[in-house]
Amino acid sequence: MKRTALTLLATALIQFGAAAQVESVLFPFMEFSHDAVRAAMGGVSLLQDRNDVALSYQNWSASSTSYANLDAAATFGALTLKAGVTAGIIADAEASGISEKMISIGAGYRFSRMLAAEVKGRYCSAGCSPDASASGFNADALLKGFFKDARVALGVTGLGPRVQGFRQPSALAFAGACGKEFGEGTDTHSIEAEIDVKYYLVGAVAASAGVEYCYNRLLSVRAGAHAGGITGTHASVGLGLSLKGFHIDGCYLAGGQITNSFCIGLGYRF
Repeated sequence: MKRTALTLLATALIQFGAAAQVESVLFPFMEFSHDAVRAAMGGVSLLQDRNDVALSYQNWSASSTSYANLDAAATFGALTLKAGVTAGIIADAEASGISEKMISIGAGYRFSRMLAAEVKGRYCSAGCSPDASASGFNADALLKGFFKDARVALGVTGLGPRVQGFRQPSALAFAGACGKEFGEGTDTHSIEAEIDVKYYLVGAVAASAGVEYCYNRLLSVRAGAHAGGITGTHASVGLGLSLKGFHIDGCYLAGGQITNSFCIGLGYRF
C-alpha cells in the first residue's frame, strides 16, 4: 500500500508533461527556478552568482502549488556562503495533505583568480497524504573556471541516493557564460549571456539559455528559453530595477502547461 502511495506521489509531483517522458522522479520542484532573475533567463543558475538576500514568489499555472523562496549569499575573502529555503503554498493545504519544502546550504572557495569550487547540500520533502510522503538529501558539486570575459562550470547537481526506491533528479551539468560592460559615467551598458546543459541520470537532456542587458546598473531586460528535462520547453522574459542596492525583479513564462506562470522578487545586493 505504501509503495503504491509513493508511486502516486512521484507521479503527482511531476507537474509538467515533459517530465513524464523521463521517468518518475521525486522532488522535481528542486529543478524549477525559484528566483525571478534566473527564471527570466530560461532557468540558468549554475553561474548566476550574486552576493545578496532576496525573497521571491512564484505562481505556476500548471500546478495548484505556488512557491515562496528566500535566498542569501555573501563572500568573505575567498570564501562564499549560501543558504536558501523554499516552501510550497497550497490552497487548503491541511485538507489536501500536499506539502513541498526544500532547505539548502552551500559554500564556495576561490583557489585562484581562475579556479573555484562550490558544494551545496539540499534537504527536500514532499507529500500528498500521510501515506504518501518522502524526504531525502542530495548535493551539487561544481568546479568553476574564470577567464577575461567568460566563465565555465562543470560538475554534478542533485546527486543523491534513491528515496524508497525512487530516483532523485541527479544530473551531470555544464555551463558557460560571457559578459561585457562598456561606457562610462552615467552612461554604462552591460550584457551577459549564459547557457546551462544537464544530462539527467534518468535519461533526459535539458538546456537553458538566457541573456541580460543592463543600462546604467539601473534597468535590466532579460530573456531566455528552456528545452527538455523536467520543466519542459518554454520561453521567458523579465525586467529588473536596481537602486542603492535594492532590486525588484519580475518574469513571465510561456510554453505548454506553464504558460501564464510568473515570478516576482525583492532583494538587497551587497
